[in-house]
Amino acid sequence: MHNRVIFKSFTCLIYAAALFCVPGYGAEPLEIRVVAKAPYGAVREMSALTAITVTFNQPMAPLTSAEKAGLKCPTEVFVVENVSDGNYTGPADAALDSFKELSAVKGRCRWQGTHVLAFEPADALKTSSVYAVRIKKGLRSEVSGGELAEDEVWFFETTRPGLYNSAPYNNQRWVEPASLLFAAFTLPMEPSRARDSVHLEGRGPGGEVETVPV
Repeated sequence: MHNRVIFKSFTCLIYAAALFCVPGYGAEPLEIRVVAKAPYGAVREMSALTAITVTFNQPMAPLTSAEKAGLKCPTEVFVVENVSDGNYTGPADAALDSFKELSAVKGRCRWQGTHVLAFEPADALKTSSVYAVRIKKGLRSEVSGGELAEDEVWFFETTRPGLYNSAPYNNQRWVEPASLLFAAFTLPMEPSRARDSVHLEGRGPGGEVETVPV
């Protein structure tokens, strides 16, 4: 009998202590902050763009089914149109209100646990493009009641074509004049557009430069 009373008292102490461990219990809700986001900046591999993720500093949603979690999607993703040196110098200094043309990307949200929100695009993202991601202020945690104080905005750039092989190669010497010239790129290229970007120059023994028609 004595042992049973001690066991009940111990159980009550554990229960009381657990109340003070519940996030937000007996205190003001913590302000929501974003502690990680991906992708950001230049993206090398398009395979990394199956989902756009953001990680918060506290639990945002209770554990639930994936179907229910996707009904509410606070992540907005845009294709940024008409990018130029005047309105975009890189992801660190870019501002969403600098662009007049933004095309919304269709997709769905999925919670990966309680802290990480993933946006899954409905279609593959375009290469050689700039994208913007926004989570509006006021987003509320369903666990603590805390809110996001300011809009969270960031930019990333999808893979651009690069040269990975060529003949002749850079600084190659003693090339036959009748040799075939070719350039291989990391992404599919439109031949007519690529031709406009190819310039062939010859340099004579005296340093004179001659432009060779392509």
